[in-house]
Amino acid sequence: MREIVYSPSNLKVYRDCPYKFYQQYIQKTIPFEQSPAAARGEKLHSLMEAAVKHGWNSIQWPEVENLQHAKGFIEAVDRLKASGWSVQAELQAATDGLGNVTDWWDKPPQNFIRSKVDVCATHPDHDHGIIIDWKTGKPWDDELQLQVNAWCLYPTTRLKKYQVMFAYLDSGVVRNYEVELDILCPKTTEPPEKIGQSKLYNLLELLDRLTVSRNTDTWEATKNKFCNWCPVDCPKGHNKQR
Repeated sequence: MREIVYSPSNLKVYRDCPYKFYQQYIQKTIPFEQSPAAARGEKLHSLMEAAVKHGWNSIQWPEVENLQHAKGFIEAVDRLKASGWSVQAELQAATDGLGNVTDWWDKPPQNFIRSKVDVCATHPDHDHGIIIDWKTGKPWDDELQLQVNAWCLYPTTRLKKYQVMFAYLDSGVVRNYEVELDILCPKTTEPPEKIGQSKLYNLLELLDRLTVSRNTDTWEATKNKFCNWCPVDCPKGHNKQR
């Protein structure tokens, strides 16, 4: 069966519906189509990346309604820099799952999991890193992405703790979280009792279920809130109202 490098996006697809994961990433029957909302988000992300690297005045923000929100977020990043934090934008972080750094483009199984981090900040006098993720649209929460970000950053930063923020460009809302890696490697060999008590249990359990699906070639079609927009020929007809 085709090997895959895991990421927050494809892990979310598997979590919602293993059958869609199978069709999209194994069989590749779903053609790529970028929605207008996704295209807009990609454009604004690129501008925020440029502003983090070169300053707010280096870009021309295209939307009046959220300009002050975007500018305020960049000013917050500038304050981090002024306080001695080392800031990287659009960081491509990848790991072999055993605590070692791999190149973003390395093939599996050498490359196990990877994640793009919008902003990563570290400081020599602090025992934690800062992760900022730019979002468009309405505020919503999903800690899976944050945990994968931290796992992928650990081999480089060697930091186990992260303050993480979802920064919503449209509303100016900031959602704050803390991620602590009590298990450092996605390909963990820790005993089951430690895994069961881990703060990362849900993510570890998801990876375990995905491994079982791959080993048994079993992919259940699971009804979820995205069914009405799913292009898959669903064997259970969950998207028959499309």
